[in-house]
Amino acid sequence: MTKLLEVRELNIKIFGKPVVKNVSFEVESGEVFGLVGESGAGKSLTGKAIIRLLPPEAEAAGKILFKGNDLLSIHEKAMRKIRGKEITLIQQDPVTSLNPSFKIKDQITDIMKLHLGLTSKEAEERAVELLKKVGITSPEKVLHKYPHQISGGMCQRVMIAIAFACEPSLVIADEPTTALDVITQALVINLMKQIQRQYNTAIIFITHNLALALNICDRIAVMNNGSIVEVLDADRVFEDARHEYTLSLLTSIPTIEKSFIR
Repeated sequence: MTKLLEVRELNIKIFGKPVVKNVSFEVESGEVFGLVGESGAGKSLTGKAIIRLLPPEAEAAGKILFKGNDLLSIHEKAMRKIRGKEITLIQQDPVTSLNPSFKIKDQITDIMKLHLGLTSKEAEERAVELLKKVGITSPEKVLHKYPHQISGGMCQRVMIAIAFACEPSLVIADEPTTALDVITQALVINLMKQIQRQYNTAIIFITHNLALALNICDRIAVMNNGSIVEVLDADRVFEDARHEYTLSLLTSIPTIEKSFIR
């Protein structure tokens, strides 16, 4: 695998107060890299800094090297060519993340017309195929609905379709299953895995759920109070975890004790 993204000494301040402190990590091409920690740890801010969608009151410093280019120093015009095509974002709440004023068709096809230069007809045909890939059985009907007319699980599938529409190199998935029930959550995770393998897309998977991260990620960075406390291989977390915060997360994972099995 080749190095796709390097985050070096990332610091983020909001109204002058440090909220992300000296965060450094690397993501390889095709890797699923987890950012795990409790709410307020700085995970979402780190993800939004990479795609340069921080709120106006936030200030980022450091280096974010994507394919060798520092995203924090390039002009916004150049960033717009990367955002949505090379790097995409799956937001936390699928229902509110989609624009309620536009039909699903417009929200999928516009990005392909902009970044891939497709005609309206070509973009719509590709949108149908994308919706089929994420398990939507009547894509032609869904395309002509508004977000409020479909379920939360279906909205999340639409968000995944939009994220992978331009075959990006990197997808930032920010708590992509938070608003979903456990069964739909598992279906969405499996869909992401399938599409990720198909396009060899790297994913930064942001979650507070360590058990979920262990299921999908290759490596995991544990964040606490704005800093990364340790980075671990997902299949070696139980053996290699040393930091007390990571150990406390591990103890919070529900298990079935033998004493309860009859």
